Amino acid sequence: MARLSLCLLVVGLLLTGCGSDVDKVQTHKVKGKVTYNGSPVAGATVTFSPQEKGTPAALGITDAQGVYTLTTYDSGDGAAAGLYKVLVYKITQAEAPASNTPAHDATGAGGPSAPPSHSGSKAGQKKASGSLLPEKYAKVDTTTINKNVVGGDNEINIEL
Repeated sequence: MARLSLCLLVVGLLLTGCGSDVDKVQTHKVKGKVTYNGSPVAGATVTFSPQEKGTPAALGITDAQGVYTLTTYDSGDGAAAGLYKVLVYKITQAEAPASNTPAHDATGAGGPSAPPSHSGSKAGQKKASGSLLPEKYAKVDTTTINKNVVGGDNEINIEL
């Protein structure tokens, strides 16, 4: 799960553009808490998708208490001022069915003196299976959450 969230964060940052500090827009600290039916949501990805062209997206991941801090360029730097559609999603992980077939290197690339590359049964492996939150919050076209980032520090709580 952490890998998926990290990959989404990296992809989002890459999509905002890589350039010199001259190309960066000013950001403002943004943090808040995500709750669903009144309970904090841990491990959710929060994306602020700008409604104005030229404004970069900002991303964060909730901690165990449901608290997120947005990042645009540098960790925790916040988001540019403006209006955003907010996406919140948390992908569940389900156990893969047990299999008696061991995973191994069938190519023998390790050579005769290399230790076996068997990893044993595939039981207990995880695979992505769906969202723990309503799907409407995961897409820009369907989210009903709109938030405004202003200059200075922002606390933007999100109730789903």
